[in-house]
Amino acid sequence: MFEECVTSLRNYIQDRTNGKCIPPWNWLFIKLASLLSRYPSGITKAIILAEIQQSWNQHSQFQGLLEEQRARKVSVDSVFESRRIGYESILEAAVENIETVPDTHTKIAILRDSTRGRNTLGMYLHQKLYQLNESSVKKLTLRFTSCRLIQGKGLSFSSASHKVHLLPSENVVILCQQDELLQFGKFGSLENINVSPSPHYGHSVKVEVAELGFEEAVHFPNGQTSNKRCVKVVDSDDVHVNLYLWDEQLPLANLFKEGDILAIQQPYVVPNQDELFFLEYGPATVIFCMSHAPEHETIPSQNSSTQGTPVSVIRDSQGMLDYSTFPERIFLRDIKSNMTRVTVFCTITNVSAMEVFKQQQVAGHKFILTVTDATNSHTVTIYDHNRIYYDSLFAGQNVLLENVCAPGASSSKALTLETSNGGRIWNLSAMTGWLASKCLSSPVPVKDVVKFDHCVCQAVVIQVHGISGRHAVRVHMSCRKGSGK
Repeated sequence: MFEECVTSLRNYIQDRTNGKCIPPWNWLFIKLASLLSRYPSGITKAIILAEIQQSWNQHSQFQGLLEEQRARKVSVDSVFESRRIGYESILEAAVENIETVPDTHTKIAILRDSTRGRNTLGMYLHQKLYQLNESSVKKLTLRFTSCRLIQGKGLSFSSASHKVHLLPSENVVILCQQDELLQFGKFGSLENINVSPSPHYGHSVKVEVAELGFEEAVHFPNGQTSNKRCVKVVDSDDVHVNLYLWDEQLPLANLFKEGDILAIQQPYVVPNQDELFFLEYGPATVIFCMSHAPEHETIPSQNSSTQGTPVSVIRDSQGMLDYSTFPERIFLRDIKSNMTRVTVFCTITNVSAMEVFKQQQVAGHKFILTVTDATNSHTVTIYDHNRIYYDSLFAGQNVLLENVCAPGASSSKALTLETSNGGRIWNLSAMTGWLASKCLSSPVPVKDVVKFDHCVCQAVVIQVHGISGRHAVRVHMSCRKGSGK
């Protein structure tokens, strides 16, 4: 019932758009499950299509982010010759020298294109870069945006050509390599950050950009509204933290991409009850960026109708193959080592005992699910940092496992799902939205139930038995708590 519904919806979308829109099978399943969890009383096909189209537009916009960034890039030569620069333009230039305006403490960086630039620009350095050693910054490359251009004659430079200047911008990252980063101090892990009751500047950390979120409006009790963007980062110990950018800082997210390594000097640490803490881009925070050029690997198609057709997937900075946008359905038999962000539809056959684990001073639930589909069976170790799944999972339920990871181990059955890494368990058997949405399913008589693996049956319960030795209780579907009757 579930997979047939997704396949039918995918074909319908493809037909309506004349083949221009073919959303990945797993991506579409996740969006549909998310919709049904938000509409437990049912949903119409028109709403489904409208919501899916909006999500697909956002997904396409996100996929085109790199192309958009390339289009925004300008050079020192083009700015010098045209005497103009857009506020959203991205300028990447090498620091040739740093000069001080006579009789002041004002510093100006002399910028030139990294590859044989003909001209130079003078850029007033932002105060946050004053703390860095000048000799270390020279010959490095700055990437910045949110620039304003001025033309002045009153400043005295060693070279008369610096008649075009850029006003300081705080939306800047310093591009460097690992060996160049050493001269700016030690960058540790997120676990070593000291969490105090009040916000403060923490020690320098090195993280990877795991996910770039979209902008959203935040409404405060005092009536003010701000715009926020969440950048999810992860360190080498697999600790995940959110880096929030606010208002005028939002363009900073255009200077790096998923997979890039960020060395953050003096991150602003804000304690938080739900997340323990999160990071912000404070007035003294400096970001170094080691860009990651994603590698693409071509693998054969898994679909029987297109067997052997090459499909391209991205290999991340850890050498893992990212299957988040894989176009076809992934079965358990298809999962191999070094695969990450895999989504799989399966049936639970066993739920192990639950253990408590601690990570980053937060206790979570650890348990093992044994799951199966038409092709194979696997065990999946669940690390539930939110402690919300264990009590609602039983053998026989159909689930959609989102962001499963198969590490590079000798055993291909070493599957993990971590909620701190974006992992989710969509319990399809407990979603009343499936039952209430007439466009997704039709009830079948009790006598025909044995003919289906999954179906909707409208009948009267006359007796309840326990499952696998576990007592059966009445559960309220909205809160998953026993009704006590």
